Amino acid sequence: MSLFQGEIIPKVGFVIVASDILMTSARMGRMHRRISKEAAHAAMLLHWKKFLPRHFKQVNRDLYNHAPRDPKYEEVKRKRRGTSIDIVKTGRTRDYMTTLIPMIRHSGAADSLMITTMYLRWPFPAGKVKKGQVSREQMNQELARWVDEEEDEVRSQYAKIYTESLKAEIKNSPRLTKRYTDLGVI
Repeated sequence: MSLFQGEIIPKVGFVIVASDILMTSARMGRMHRRISKEAAHAAMLLHWKKFLPRHFKQVNRDLYNHAPRDPKYEEVKRKRRGTSIDIVKTGRTRDYMTTLIPMIRHSGAADSLMITTMYLRWPFPAGKVKKGQVSREQMNQELARWVDEEEDEVRSQYAKIYTESLKAEIKNSPRLTKRYTDLGVI
């Protein structure tokens, strides 16, 4: 059994409505698909850097709907480790998940629905859950939960990166610059 067991957390779908003007050539279609994936990748990394550490803070346990831990477990944890933060036993989990860059994959067509998935990994093997403890599935749900602020920021970051990259690509090609300036894209 591998030391690092993987879970898929979270999945974000970007619904992309590409303008007909952009899809007038095969070259623009390829450019659109490549830039869409790059923008989605960058947006998910933003979420990982900015929002994932918040899941490990005690003050956010209500925000991310953390399940109540067993009082006896919290007492023992507080005595041994000096803290009772959810999802964190010694701090190794938090440090591992917030420093190891996650794998990010894209599926689907960037012309319609593209799903970007971030793969986070637990730094410990899967094991049996003792009575009264929170299950691995519950911890996955706590990590995968997004609040509106996170979703809005990721989507706006995606749109910003996509727009900037597309304009830069068009400006780097004289033929595309002329064509899309005439159409009013740039």
